[in-house]
Amino acid sequence: MIANNVDPFDPNAQVEGYVDAFMWGAGILAVAGIIWVVLVRVSKKDMAAGDSAAAVHI
Repeated sequence: MIANNVDPFDPNAQVEGYVDAFMWGAGILAVAGIIWVVLVRVSKKDMAAGDSAAAVHI
């Protein structure tokens, strides 16, 4: 099956597909990182060492 007049067995077409997939993945991770930075606000006080409320005991 040839889609968009591109031979699927052409090495250049395969590399282009990997590049496109990598760029999509990198973009999604970048957007997720920005959203995380905006929504998650953690100060040094919140990350205090020895905080018993943050410790999980099983």
